[in-house]
Formats: sequence, structure tokens, C-alpha cells
Amino acid sequence: MLAMTSEFNVDHRLLTPYHPRGNGVAERHVKVAVDILKKEHHQKQDTWDLHVPMAQLAMNTRIVALHNSSPFSLFFARKANGFQNYSKSTKNVMTHKQLCDRLAYMTEIVFPAIDKKSEETQKKMIARFNATVLHNEFPDGAKVMTLDPIRGNKLTPRYEGPYTVVRRTTGGSYELRDGTGESLSRNYAPSQLKLVLEDLNTLPIFEIEYILDHRPHPSRKGEWEYKAKWAGYSKDDYTWEPEENFIEKQCIREYWQLLKENKRPQDQRSKRYQTRTRN
Repeated sequence: MLAMTSEFNVDHRLLTPYHPRGNGVAERHVKVAVDILKKEHHQKQDTWDLHVPMAQLAMNTRIVALHNSSPFSLFFARKANGFQNYSKSTKNVMTHKQLCDRLAYMTEIVFPAIDKKSEETQKKMIARFNATVLHNEFPDGAKVMTLDPIRGNKLTPRYEGPYTVVRRTTGGSYELRDGTGESLSRNYAPSQLKLVLEDLNTLPIFEIEYILDHRPHPSRKGEWEYKAKWAGYSKDDYTWEPEENFIEKQCIREYWQLLKENKRPQDQRSKRYQTRTRN
């Protein structure tokens, strides 16, 4: 596997265990297939395999919201036949020229339009997801607890740890190590971690009410500093903080989104913590 991925320049990324969102597209199709089979076999679970062809046909001919087309029509460059008797229908085989014209039409017009439509739809879906879901981010060296997805009973603690964050991987999961310095056997998704604020006693914790402004970092090109309004302090009491001082980055994302929508920083609703002594 390593030799093949290296030869074909493939960025091979492993999925995080017990985290279906990491393979969301595949998991969504599995859910659709299972839902169809549940409706088809009418509680007769020993005959579910007989309904697989109809489930496959239903999935291949349904209109997909991502591009407003069906997988069948995109793959075969035509609409699927309806349910009717074709025994007396005359054959209408395409000529070589008609086939070439159809392929050119799909390649030059349909597929580029599908790509554009899919990209626009994905951007809207991502924006909607980011607006409703909290994205936890943890700095290197932070102390976290890990969620146990297979705990034996309800009286067993839900979280184990604490562990230390080593780094954030390209796939968005986190590499951790235990108290002995050994790396854990697998990585964890952000939703499977909980920050241990009590262990950060070497750095004081303050609450951010909202971000007022931003400016280029004085020494690091391409990075920003943020003008932080502190919760519980006067309106004019603020400091400039680099991004790494924010334990959670949701307030930064909200700040940029508000700028994009021409809204005031005071419209931010979430409050996040920092690990920096106020000047």
C-alpha cells in the first residue's frame, strides 16, 4: 500500500475510529441504502438481500441535491427508462456520429456545469455547517480527556485521561500521549476530546466577550493579532492577542464571518477562553 500511494502521489489519510463524520459521504450513502432496505423488506429481515437491486436502482435514479441530477443520467448520458413494457418497442441504436456528439456535449457542457453547481452547493453546505456546529480546537501541549465510545455501562466514566496534545494532523484529528510520554495507539477527532482547564494553572484563564478588530502580527508575516474585549471589564479595557492564545477558535471564525456580512463585532454571541495574562 505504501509503495502504491508513493508511486501515484496519493495523499493517504486514515479515518479516525468511532467518528463517522470523518467519512461522511460514504456513511451517508450507507444510511440511505439501509433506510431503503428497511422499508422494502417489511420486517422480514431474512429476505433483505432480495431487495438490494431495487435499492440500488432507487439510489441511482434519484435526484441528488448536490448537482440536481441523478447518478444514472450522469454515468450513461441519458435518462433511465421508466417502468413500462418495452417488448414491442423498436430498437433505436445511436450512430457513431450521434454517440460522439453526445460525448462531446457531456464533456464540454454538462460536466463543467455539474462541477460548478456542486462547488456552489458544497460552499453553502459548509457555511451552514460551520454556523451551527462548534469546532473545538486544541493547542499543542494542552491537557485533554478522551471520550470512551464503548464504555461498559452508564456508571463507567465517559472520559479517560488526562492526555497531552502532541499535534493536530492534516485530517483534523489529534495525536496524543499519556503521562509516561508514550503516544496513544490512535488519533482522536475534536468531538471526542474535552479540554482540561484545571491543568492549565501555569497560565491564567480569561473570558473573551467579543473581538473588536484585527491587525497584522508585528513579527510573523501572514498572521494576525486580534483586539480582544474582555468579559467583565470596562468597554475600553482590551488587549491585542495572537491567534495561538485562543484555546478555542470559534470566536475568531465568528469575527471574520461578521466582517464578511458587514455586521458589528458586538453581534458575536459566543464566549471563548484565552491563556494569556492581560497587559
